[in-house]
Amino acid sequence: MELKRQGYGQAELDYLMSDFEKLLIRIEATQKQASRARELANRRLIPFLDALHAVLAKDNKSVIIANCINFGTFYLQFAI
Repeated sequence: MELKRQGYGQAELDYLMSDFEKLLIRIEATQKQASRARELANRRLIPFLDALHAVLAKDNKSVIIANCINFGTFYLQFAI
């Protein structure tokens, strides 16, 4: 999404991301995870999608890579 805002077209994005496809596992959030993320977002006053990414990462034993300084601070300070 951010790269699209920077002016990259879909073909360029597909090309840029093609090398990463072998490393990525696509997941979908469950209703339960979305509910937990909504509660977390409301409790910690953070954006819902940041909370959802944290919940998904935790549940899938994954790593979050974020370009948001505040998100990193949030994730290190609060248990999910």
